[in-house]
Amino acid sequence: MGLTASISAASSPDAAAPLVPRCGGPFRLCGHVDQDSGIPHIPFRFEIAQHFSEGLAAVRTGGRFGYIDRSGKLIIPARYRAAGPFLHGYAEVRTGRGSGIIDRTGRFAVLPNFDRIMPFGPDSFIATPRRPGRAASDVHDGSLSGFPDPIGYRQSGAGLYHIAKGWLTAQDLSFTPFDGPGRDLVWAAIDDPVTGEKWGLIRADGSWQVRPRYSHVERLDGALAVVSGVPDGQADRRDAIRSGVVDRNGRLVIPLQFDSLHWWGRYGLAAKADPTNQDGIHRNPGEAIVRPDGTLLTGRYFDKVDLSSASPLPRVRTGDRWYGVTPDGVLRTDPLDGKRLLQCPGGLSIIQRGDLDEIRHGMPGRLIGRFDHGYGTRRCDGPLTVRRNGRSNIISQDGRLLGGADGFEDQGDFRNGFATVRTGGKWGLIDGEGRFTAPPTFDRLTLEGTGVYRVGDGDAARWIDVHGKPVARPPARRPNPERALTCPGGLRLFERRGLWGFRDANGQVVIGPRYRALSCFDQGVSWTAASYGSAWCPIGPDGARVAALGCRQVFYPYVARHSDPEFFDEDPYENSVLWTRALLDHLVGKRAEPPGWVSPRALPTMFERWRPRALIGGVIVMLISFAWLYRRRRLATGAAS
Repeated sequence: MGLTASISAASSPDAAAPLVPRCGGPFRLCGHVDQDSGIPHIPFRFEIAQHFSEGLAAVRTGGRFGYIDRSGKLIIPARYRAAGPFLHGYAEVRTGRGSGIIDRTGRFAVLPNFDRIMPFGPDSFIATPRRPGRAASDVHDGSLSGFPDPIGYRQSGAGLYHIAKGWLTAQDLSFTPFDGPGRDLVWAAIDDPVTGEKWGLIRADGSWQVRPRYSHVERLDGALAVVSGVPDGQADRRDAIRSGVVDRNGRLVIPLQFDSLHWWGRYGLAAKADPTNQDGIHRNPGEAIVRPDGTLLTGRYFDKVDLSSASPLPRVRTGDRWYGVTPDGVLRTDPLDGKRLLQCPGGLSIIQRGDLDEIRHGMPGRLIGRFDHGYGTRRCDGPLTVRRNGRSNIISQDGRLLGGADGFEDQGDFRNGFATVRTGGKWGLIDGEGRFTAPPTFDRLTLEGTGVYRVGDGDAARWIDVHGKPVARPPARRPNPERALTCPGGLRLFERRGLWGFRDANGQVVIGPRYRALSCFDQGVSWTAASYGSAWCPIGPDGARVAALGCRQVFYPYVARHSDPEFFDEDPYENSVLWTRALLDHLVGKRAEPPGWVSPRALPTMFERWRPRALIGGVIVMLISFAWLYRRRRLATGAAS
């Protein structure tokens, strides 16, 4: 029912004040805690709390954003729809008109006439103008990502704007991060109508540190960043694009010479182009380790390179053998060879051997076999599922290879001592000894309850037990109402005469049952559908409407991606209310199945629901059109005569 449990306690951008936002309590209100100890520093009294930046943190209270200092005092009043972090003494805020820039006193330094305007350099900003007919940028929970966004951002149709000089560039650039705040350098792209985007480095004053020339750029990783483009002197064609590396000032320190390049801390991973043969099979033409000076560690390409942190040394593979590579390029024994991945009390163990998992039993260990690395289950409380040569195998904890050396075509995990397996194109069931308890005669076999499996789908579905004998369809799993109706913060939803409200953990009514539907509190508000009206409106902990947030026509407790809610009513608002009520009825035990999410194609369209009327209407329109054309022709004939 409720949404996120808490705001992430990631590292605060203020090294001097290790305070991070966190939310909790029955109404999921937010405050700040000490980053190391977790001890509360600012009480949980805000609907949203953001990280501190330059001594101030944006918070939302009463549906509007303001800024607090480290003591929790509201320094800039809560009057904005959205707010971002401070940089160079400025922060982006949003009003009903758009985004603008305020200083540390809350005074507007740049009026809110922009779609987005992010502080970038001293007195300069990355800004996107408001254009007629263009939808405003999406803002999630009022959090305006700042420069540079920790996750990264891409701002298009933008330019650099100066607080005194106005626009420093045209407003048709794209921006993406290069370095952190303080150095005032950012990747910017112009749109070439022939060759597409060209990226360069632009300064806060609007001048180019590196003129646009790259087709692809990345953020600095340490002191280096990967770029891609066409080497000097070559025709600007897609097949001529190569990758190299620039330093913190944008100087090309590794020429554009690699087909593909990715940077991993100390080294880069270069890969030759991977052409597809006429038979459609991809061949791996080789990978290499690149030093910061552009030379290859060991001076050659290998079949495969591994730069993951799992190994103390970079690893390379030639043929079926792996090696570790020292900083001076000398090949050593594979540092992961012999790494113990699992050791069970009964003697079963998994040891890494290059690209394979070696499974042994006993001490010093009887070899059972070598299987695909990382596939299947790694557990000590039941059989292991493994795979090799495209087939599945099952290994018992006492070291037996169930199903023989050839194994099965496919299999599921063991559940309650049984597993589904496929052989000869059919599914069956085996026990922990590898014996078939239900022969492989089924096209489809799905676990649907403890010891009960569904055969087939739809109206043709039937159910069997672990021995293949027919059984009745298992009853639908019913949620525990006490647990299901308890929100993450501890409040409990309750119903009276078809309307819903909240009780606290002691059973005391907190908000009376006066809503057709409602959601758990999150970020200090609950979205409610009153017994009258046609919109979802937010209420606060006191049950009063939070007017500053406005109401919504549609609200769902959660959303399934790429799906639409089950259809209950043509009116979007009424459908969302009935869907949520169906969910609440399921949680309380009045409805067997929860409401579902369906493919958009499965929903009846307006035309399908009104197809007969639409057909009749179309015929009428067509007849009227013919009559009008006939009358016009008669009039034209009469005028001519």
